Amino acid sequence: RRAAIIVPQETLTMIRDDIKSATITAMKAGEKDRTAALRQISAKIKDRDIEERTAAAPVADDDVLVTSVLQKMAKQRRESIEMYVAGNRAELADAERAELGVIESFLPKQMDDSEALAAIKAVVAEAGLPASAQAGPPGWHRRGNSAPAAWLAGGAHPAGARQSR
Repeated sequence: RRAAIIVPQETLTMIRDDIKSATITAMKAGEKDRTAALRQISAKIKDRDIEERTAAAPVADDDVLVTSVLQKMAKQRRESIEMYVAGNRAELADAERAELGVIESFLPKQMDDSEALAAIKAVVAEAGLPASAQAGPPGWHRRGNSAPAAWLAGGAHPAGARQSR
């Protein structure tokens, strides 16, 4: 069992605070497009705060709430860029790309497939778990069966025909 690390709240910087300070910096630098994007982000976060007040189970971690808002906004921008490019509206697509860049600057770095696979392998190795090809479905090894390589390769299910529920 691992001990929890307790970090004083003063040392943590929250994404919300980073957005506020970036807004002030952009306003002072006269960056109108960046300021507009940051204000839009702040407005969406405030909208989500209002929704959370009436929610049955509010989100406990503020960074989780802000990150989910940012991810939703980034997805909307990507979809808009695709539509603008398909409609030959390069100037609007460029504006959306600029907003997307501002939004993504506050999102945590996403792992690519190779990084995610390496992280999963490290956790499996650390925990001493068998590789998935050796593990098989639950209870498979207790019935005296070897690794279900055919099943993992897309063959028949080891328990026979699966029954629908």
